Amino acid sequence: ITFAAMVVICAVCAGAETYGDFEYGVLDDGTVEITDYNGSAEKVDIPKKIDGKSVTCIGAYAFEYCSNITSVTIPDSVTSIGNFAFCGCSDLASITIPDGVTSIGNGTFMWCSSLESIMIPDSVTSIGTDAFNSCKSVSGITIPKNVTEIGLRAFADCASLTEIKVSDENSNYASVDGVLYNKDKTSVVCYPAGIKDSNYKIIDGVTTIERESFYDCTELTSVTVPDSVTCISGEAFKSCTNLTSITLPD
Repeated sequence: ITFAAMVVICAVCAGAETYGDFEYGVLDDGTVEITDYNGSAEKVDIPKKIDGKSVTCIGAYAFEYCSNITSVTIPDSVTSIGNFAFCGCSDLASITIPDGVTSIGNGTFMWCSSLESIMIPDSVTSIGTDAFNSCKSVSGITIPKNVTEIGLRAFADCASLTEIKVSDENSNYASVDGVLYNKDKTSVVCYPAGIKDSNYKIIDGVTTIERESFYDCTELTSVTVPDSVTCISGEAFKSCTNLTSITLPD
């Protein structure tokens, strides 16, 4: 079994190709996925093509914990950014996500504590679980018109995030005073952790408080839940360490 495992590992290593400081693989459709970065540059420009093949994907964990990177430019050929691709890039302050990217994976920018602004292009349809978790310097985010899915804790522990805006053309989500709701405003999706109001009254008409929707909102001391609410999902107020009062309906 050990010998077989070693053969598999060697086969994977043998298939890895390099282009400058990048490691990459060729996908089934003939395009390129960036799989790793071994450089020490502060500013990184991801190539648009490698050996004549378009770079379409930044793979899972490709830049994970590259703490020296301060800015990244992604070419417009890229359509997918994988899970945890830039996780732990603590000095990353600027990144350009091009039009054409359709998905931002789970934990893609998690723990990018220096990232101050995020422009999500209209081409994005899904934002994964923990995608921007603990991006403590981000103050505002706009959900573009085509997003249909936002994962759990996507914007959790963003201590400077004071509002989440939503495009008026988005048919799945809405924003009320900076708080993210579903389109018909029957579910609370995400309360930004940076809102300084210590007392929050959930709007009338809401029936569900979604899972972890108030995750790590340490500024909150009290929450009033309207009579319309019938369901409070698991861990809705997890890590709200200063929350001392919740008014519940009958």
